[in-house]
Amino acid sequence: EMAKTMHEDEAHQERLPGPTSDRASVDAVTHLVPDDEIEVLHREVEDFRKCQGRFEVFNRAKFQKLRQNLEQQITIFKMALSSNSELWERVAEVRDRGRTIEDELRKSQKR
Repeated sequence: EMAKTMHEDEAHQERLPGPTSDRASVDAVTHLVPDDEIEVLHREVEDFRKCQGRFEVFNRAKFQKLRQNLEQQITIFKMALSSNSELWERVAEVRDRGRTIEDELRKSQKR
């Protein structure tokens, strides 16, 4: 009887398609795992898929918020830089006016 069982297992393995067939792998596992355990595994896989979906949504939201914060900072920096540029232009104008006034004062003192 033991030889008969071994022979049946060998015959069963010979009937299975090669390792490239996913269906063969599923059939082989299904044959070895009880149905109630398969159901538990299916539920776990579904739970993992739901978790993955929530994780992706969370990451997208987090990325979007981070991007908005960085864009706001960039806008603030741009405003500060343009403001600094305007200030430097004004400083240069005041310096030029000061030099002009000093030059004219010297000329008038020499007269």
